[in-house]
Amino acid sequence: MEFSSVTPNDFLPRMGRVGETPHEIARHIAVFLDGVEQRYVIAYDCNAGTVERYKRNDDQFVTTGPPHDPEIEIETLTGVVTVEWKV
Repeated sequence: MEFSSVTPNDFLPRMGRVGETPHEIARHIAVFLDGVEQRYVIAYDCNAGTVERYKRNDDQFVTTGPPHDPEIEIETLTGVVTVEWKV
């Protein structure tokens, strides 16, 4: 890579996971899958082309388990994963 072709996005982590990626970085990046920004992301890997996120249906999280102790379902999506600094 030539110095003149370096952009700020070149310094973003190619993979991340909630609890492992420093909060100072994670809160300032946007994750995209096939060009569409993803919300509720808990992990991403640009090299593997995967995004893990909390599953939603009709603007509500999909849960399993008893009503007094539900767990939010996680879905894994595949495609072209990119990250950018939030503007």
